[in-house]
Amino acid sequence: MGYMYRYISYTREVSTKFVMDLFAYKQLNDVYYTFHTQDPEWCIRSLLDINDLDDDIFDCNLRLKKTIKDKGVY
Repeated sequence: MGYMYRYISYTREVSTKFVMDLFAYKQLNDVYYTFHTQDPEWCIRSLLDINDLDDDIFDCNLRLKKTIKDKGVY
């Protein structure tokens, strides 16, 4: 499971803490036996689908724009 956290953070260029906040340890533990023999990219797509997210969540600029918009400061 640690490999999956590190793979996501390395390939998406985000911190491991950010990935761990997105995908809880319990969730990865629950899907471990299904995911551990699959392609890592398939696993990421499946995790995003399970959590109702899209790949844009890893884009730093989009997250910053959303934060600025939510605070109402331009």
